[in-house]
Amino acid sequence: MHKIHRIKCKTDNCYIIDGGDAAILVDTASAEAYDTVLCECKKYPIRLIVLTHVHFDHAENAAKLSKALDVPVAFHGADEELFKNYDAQPLMSYGVIGRVVLGLSLKVLRDTKIEIPEKTINISDGDDLSSYGIDAKIVELPGHTKGSIGVDVEKTSLLVGDALDHWIGAPAMGHLYSNRSDLKDSAEKIRSLGERTVYYGHGKPTGNRFRMPRYSGRIDRHIFGPPTPSPWAIMRKRFIDNLRWMAVFLLIPYHAAQAFNTWGEPNYISFSGNRPISTFIVCFSPFLMPLLFLLAGMSSRYALMKRTYGQYIVERIKRLIVPLIFGTLVFCPVLAYIGDQTNFGYEGSFLSHYGVFFTKWTDLTGYDGGFNVGQFWFLLYLFIISLVSAGIIALTHQAAVKIPYWGICLMVVPLPFLYDLLLVGGKSFAEYFYIFLIGFYVMSDDKAIEEVEKYRCISLSIGLAAAIANGYMFLWSGRDFGTANVITKAFAEWFMILALIGIGKKKLDFGNKFTAYMIRNSFSFYCIHFLWIVLFQYWLSTVFAGHTVLLFFVPVLCAYAVTLVCADLYGKLNDKFLKNQTERCGSDHGDRI
Repeated sequence: MHKIHRIKCKTDNCYIIDGGDAAILVDTASAEAYDTVLCECKKYPIRLIVLTHVHFDHAENAAKLSKALDVPVAFHGADEELFKNYDAQPLMSYGVIGRVVLGLSLKVLRDTKIEIPEKTINISDGDDLSSYGIDAKIVELPGHTKGSIGVDVEKTSLLVGDALDHWIGAPAMGHLYSNRSDLKDSAEKIRSLGERTVYYGHGKPTGNRFRMPRYSGRIDRHIFGPPTPSPWAIMRKRFIDNLRWMAVFLLIPYHAAQAFNTWGEPNYISFSGNRPISTFIVCFSPFLMPLLFLLAGMSSRYALMKRTYGQYIVERIKRLIVPLIFGTLVFCPVLAYIGDQTNFGYEGSFLSHYGVFFTKWTDLTGYDGGFNVGQFWFLLYLFIISLVSAGIIALTHQAAVKIPYWGICLMVVPLPFLYDLLLVGGKSFAEYFYIFLIGFYVMSDDKAIEEVEKYRCISLSIGLAAAIANGYMFLWSGRDFGTANVITKAFAEWFMILALIGIGKKKLDFGNKFTAYMIRNSFSFYCIHFLWIVLFQYWLSTVFAGHTVLLFFVPVLCAYAVTLVCADLYGKLNDKFLKNQTERCGSDHGDRI
C-alpha cells in the first residue's frame, strides 16, 4: 500500500508517492519552494520526478532537484516547447476564479524561464511506473496544456495536476486551459475512472467529485496573451494619441478664458467678464473633457488586449494616483492660496495657508482657499471610472458592441439626464462614466470607427449647429432657454466628439517626430499647465490691468512656453530613468499610455 505525502508550497502542491523501498516526486513547485521540496525529498528514496505539466509553479525546480537527487525527470513530449516559451501554448480562463488567477499570474508566467533537466524521459498514456518501484500508471489529461498528465496510483489515488483545481469552494474543472474541449474531455475521463482520492495541483485532496462549468458563451480570456485581435486593432491608433495631445494643448487658452467668464462662475483669479473670450469656453466646454474620457475608454480596450486586469489596475495606480497625490500636495495649495487671496483677501503667508488648505473643506473647487485637487480631478475621476469599469468588464466579459451610425447617434439621448447626476465640484461623474463606457464598448470597434469616419461631415454639421445654438442660448441671447439649452449642449457634446473621431481617423492617423514629441509630453503637460496659467495671470494682473487682450494672450503664451519646457524636462528625466532601469533589470517597461 502506497502513501501519498502532500508538500504544500503556499498555493502550490507537490506530492511524494511513497512505496517504502522507492518513491516518486510529482511536480516540483516554483523556485522559492526549492529548499522546502528538497528537504522533504531527502526523507524518501526518490527514484523519479514526474511533471504533470511544464509550468513554472510545477516545473521550475525540476532541473535543480534532478541534479540534487540524481534522478531523471519525466514529462509528456507535447509540453517540451514550454521550457523555451510559455506563449507556445497560451492559456485562457473561465469564471471569476480563472480571471483572478489570470490577473495575478501573467507577468510571472511570461517572465519565468524554466531550465531543461539534463536527464529526461518522455511519458505518455498508459506508461507503467512499476520499474521505479511504484504501482502507478500515467493518464493523459490534455487541455490545461497539450502534454498535461495525471498519475493513477493503485487505482485508488489520482494526481491530476491542473486538469482539476480546488482553489475555493467545491473542486472544479481547471479554470485555466489551452484547449477547452480537451480539458472538458479530460475531466470526463477523470470522472469515468470511478472512486478515487483526487490530489490537485492547487488545493486540498477530495473524492472524485467536482463541478463542470456551464459555458455561458462569453469571451474567454487568455492568460498569456489576449485573443488575437484583427490586424487593424493590433496597430497603434495614432489618431487617438494625436487627438489626445491636441485636446490637452487647448486647455491653456481654455482655462485662461475661465477668468473672463460672464456668468459668474468662480475661479482662482477673476477679471472683468468678456463675452468673446467666454464664447471660447462655451464652444469647447461641451466636448473637450468628454472627448478625453472617450479616448481613455478606447485606450483601455486596447490596453486590455495586452494586459491582465491586475496589470491594468496597477498601471492605473502608478499612472494616475501617484501624480494625483503629488499634484494635490504640491500644486493645488498654490492654486488655493491664490484663490483665497484674490477672492477673499487672505493676507497671510503661503506657508500659513498650507494648513488652511488641508483643514478647509467646502465645495472642493479650491476657489475659496479650501482643499481641492485642481486639474487633477480628471485623474481622480478617470481612476475611479477605470476601477469600476474594470470590475464590470471582468464580470461581463462583453466584446465590443457593433452598432451602426444611426445607433451611435442615438447615444446622445441619455446625456441631458446625466448632467446633474453624481456631481462633485460641478462635474458629473455619471456623464463621464457613460462616455468612458461608450469608448470602451462601442468606439473601440473597428467598424464603429469606420462608420463614424464615413459620416464625419454629418456629425460635424450637427455638432457645429448645436454648438452655435448652445452658445447663443447660454451666452448671447440674454434669456434662459432651460431644457432646450441642455439639449443643444448634449448634441454639441456628442456630435462634435463623433466628428473629431471621424476627422481624426481620416486626417490624423499618422506619426512623425513632432507628434511623437507632443504625445510623449502630453500627460506631463496636462499635469503642469494649470498651475502656470494661474500663476502668470496672477503675476501679470497688475501689469496689464485694464488691457483685456494682453491680459488674456500674454499669460497664455507664457504658460505655453514654460509648460512645454517643464514637460520636456520631465520627459527627458523620465526617459533617462526608464533607460537606467531597463539596463539594470534587463526588462521592457512597456508602453506609455
